[in-house]
Amino acid sequence: MAKEDDISCKICGHNATYLCETINLHSATRVLQHYRCRACGLVFIGNKITNEELGVAYGSVNHAAYYEMVKVETGKKFERSTQDLDKLISKDSKLIDLGTGNGAFLEMLLQQGYTQLAGHDIPGTDLQHLEAAGCKLYFDYDYQCIPSNHFDAVTLIDVAEHVLNPLTLFETCHRILKPGGFVYLHTPVVARLDKIMHLTNKIPGLKKLGKIWQHGRTSIFHQQNYSTKFLKLHLTQIGFGDFEIIKTNELSWPLSLYVQAYFTGKLRISSNYVPLLTAVFSPFLATNFFNSNKAIIWAKKL
Repeated sequence: MAKEDDISCKICGHNATYLCETINLHSATRVLQHYRCRACGLVFIGNKITNEELGVAYGSVNHAAYYEMVKVETGKKFERSTQDLDKLISKDSKLIDLGTGNGAFLEMLLQQGYTQLAGHDIPGTDLQHLEAAGCKLYFDYDYQCIPSNHFDAVTLIDVAEHVLNPLTLFETCHRILKPGGFVYLHTPVVARLDKIMHLTNKIPGLKKLGKIWQHGRTSIFHQQNYSTKFLKLHLTQIGFGDFEIIKTNELSWPLSLYVQAYFTGKLRISSNYVPLLTAVFSPFLATNFFNSNKAIIWAKKL
């Protein structure tokens, strides 16, 4: 794939600026091209990736090890999500969790007393434990097996960044919800720190740092990072309203592990400097001002 500054944004169709390229070891596309839309601010992978290739990529990951690594922070996220949902719907509401993964969020909802739960994921996902617990399960790549006007709530907990076609995902949420139903989502968004790192791609001597950063932000797994402005605009156009939007800093691992991943490991800096660098970068990586990297949004189908 050629590096082109005038590639079209995958969502709004406006011109996007080339940021950098990174190596991908999880599927046939070995070099990924990263772009930022000049209009809507979307940062995305510009390569043409198929559902089949994405399935291969996810098959290359040790899911059990990953879920264990992020278990603590994921648990906090799920607790926050259940508290938010309690304000929006009742325990007997029909809820579907799209991109449910290992089903941990649905398990927590079951424990919290929710009684009419469903989940959706790609074919091949093992969710037999949820089926045994009474959850309705749907499996396909394009959401067509999910009935229309059926659910009171749709949850997307760190899902929207993974999908190849975000427009189809959001339109599906509207289609499968009853009028007055809620979509509730968590997704990474572009923060001030991202924009700073994008500038390093144009500065000699700092390009490697910018590439390392972007490799952690968009990849074969994280196909795009949104802006909250775009999310509200697009969801409004689809037919959602009554928004609540919160931007916050969210780290999946202890800060020292980010320092090791982004700096000491990739830049060949001695691990002896990890404590010092953790202290230095804490104001940038672990604060809302520089790194409000997560959006929590709920909206009603009008």
